[in-house]
Amino acid sequence: MAKIIETAGPAVHHNPLSSLVDGVLRRGNTLSLWHQRQSERSQLAKLDDRLLADVGIDREAAWRESRKPFWRR
Repeated sequence: MAKIIETAGPAVHHNPLSSLVDGVLRRGNTLSLWHQRQSERSQLAKLDDRLLADVGIDREAAWRESRKPFWRR
């Protein structure tokens, strides 16, 4: 009787080009996220007190958030 071996997933084949493309895409996504954070924080710093109250944060919290480096959540 033949023995059937179950695997956790499909076989993974190492493809250097695919790995390179995946790395570039991940870095591109990271750069895009960082740019988005910086843009949003810059816009947040420009909101007046009425708009900040509408989104539920005070001037101090907006200031702290807008001063964070782009790479921090």
